[in-house]
Amino acid sequence: MKYELWLSDGDGHQGSSSYSFFPEDNESVRKMLEADARLLMTFEADDWNNACKQKHAFLGWDPYDPMDET
Repeated sequence: MKYELWLSDGDGHQGSSSYSFFPEDNESVRKMLEADARLLMTFEADDWNNACKQKHAFLGWDPYDPMDET
């Protein structure tokens, strides 16, 4: 599955830059992107956790620590 990482510069209601990250086929989230949002990267991953690991590595963040699913 493909996942997309988008960046908005914050000209909208939030006032600061923000990331949106979601599966490529999620049209309802895509419709809610700020007008200035731009696609930064597309990742291929088997599941959400692996996609988040790639996103964190791409952004130079600490390694992704998945939430406990128990």
